[in-house]
Amino acid sequence: MSKNSKVVTFIFILCIAFITCREKNDAIEFIIPIEEILSIEKEDDPNYSLYFPQDLEVDPKGNIYLVDTFNSRIQIFDKRGKYLKTIGRNGKGPLEFDKPEDIFIDKRKDRIYIADTRNLRIQVSSLKGEFITQYKLMFAPQQIVVIGPFMYVSRFPSNRVFGEGEKERYLIKKLDNKGKIIKEFLMPVDTGYIIPNLLVNMLSITTDRKENLICAHTFGVNRILKFDKEGNILFKFQTLYKASEWAKPSFFFNIDSEEDMDKFAYIVADIACDINNNIYVLSGNLKKNEDGVFEKGREIYKFNPSGKYSGTIILPVSGKIISFDEENRLYVIDENFIIRKYNIIIKN
Repeated sequence: MSKNSKVVTFIFILCIAFITCREKNDAIEFIIPIEEILSIEKEDDPNYSLYFPQDLEVDPKGNIYLVDTFNSRIQIFDKRGKYLKTIGRNGKGPLEFDKPEDIFIDKRKDRIYIADTRNLRIQVSSLKGEFITQYKLMFAPQQIVVIGPFMYVSRFPSNRVFGEGEKERYLIKKLDNKGKIIKEFLMPVDTGYIIPNLLVNMLSITTDRKENLICAHTFGVNRILKFDKEGNILFKFQTLYKASEWAKPSFFFNIDSEEDMDKFAYIVADIACDINNNIYVLSGNLKKNEDGVFEKGREIYKFNPSGKYSGTIILPVSGKIISFDEENRLYVIDENFIIRKYNIIIKN
C-alpha cells in the first residue's frame, strides 16, 4: 500500500470513528433493539381519550396507571390494555384533582400517592381507588416518589424560589408520614431571567431499587443527579450531547419563536429506572431532519447504575413518558398520547 493510500485509509477510519463516537466518556454509541408488543388506543372510547398525560406507572400485576392531567383523572388499564377503572375527576374534594402531574405506586403498601398539583396537596388512595388520606402543602407538588415512610416531592418552580427565605429556595422536599417537611435539598439554577428560571428548574425524579433518588432538570441543563435517601448527592453525569453545532449546552435567552425554543441544546422528557437500577433518559437529537424539522423525543439513553453510558433505544415515534414494569418491559406514551409497550431485545 502506498503512503498516500495509507493516509487516505487513516483519514477514512478517523471519519468513521468520529461519526460513531459520542461525547459520553468517548463511548461508541450502539443501538438497543426493541419490539412493540402492545399499543393501547380506542378512538371512540372516552376512557382511552387522553389529554396531556404526565406520568405512567405499572403495579406488580402489570396494571397500568396513567395520570391523565388535563382530564384531572387517573386511568387504569390491565396488562393487555383493557380499561379497568377511573380514579378521580376535576374538583377539590377527596380524590378530586386539579391537573395532577405525577403518581407513585408504593408496592409494599398497595397505595397510590398523587401529586394533586394545583390543589397544593398530595392525595393517597388504594390501588382500587379508595381514598385513604391527603397532605396539604404550601407549594405546588410537581413530582413525587416514596422511599420507606418518607415522601420526596419536587416543587413546581416559581419566582419565589429566588426569594430571601431559605424555605423557598430548595426544589426537593422530604416529607414525613404526616406531611411535615423534614429536609430540603437541590438549589435551583438562577439564570437571572424570569421565564428561563421557571423552565430550567422543572424536574423529573424517580427512584431505583436501592432507594436512591434520580433527578434531572428537564430543560436547558445537561445534568443527571443521584441522591441517597438523606438527600446527599452520590454522583452526577451528563447525557449524550447530539444537538446541532449552533445549539450549545447553555442558556439561550432571546426566545422569539418556536425555533428559538429548539435552540436549547438539552431537553429531557422523562427519566426511569429498570429493575436492575439502570437509568434511562428520554431525550432527543436536536439536529434538523431533511424536511427542516427538529427531531426530539425519539431517543432513550441508557446508563448503568454508576452513570456510564451503555446504549441508545431509538423509538419509532416521538415519546413523552417512559416507565418499566416488573419484567423490564418498556412503556412509552407517544406524542399522540398512545400507550405503547416494548420488549427490549437482549443480544447474546
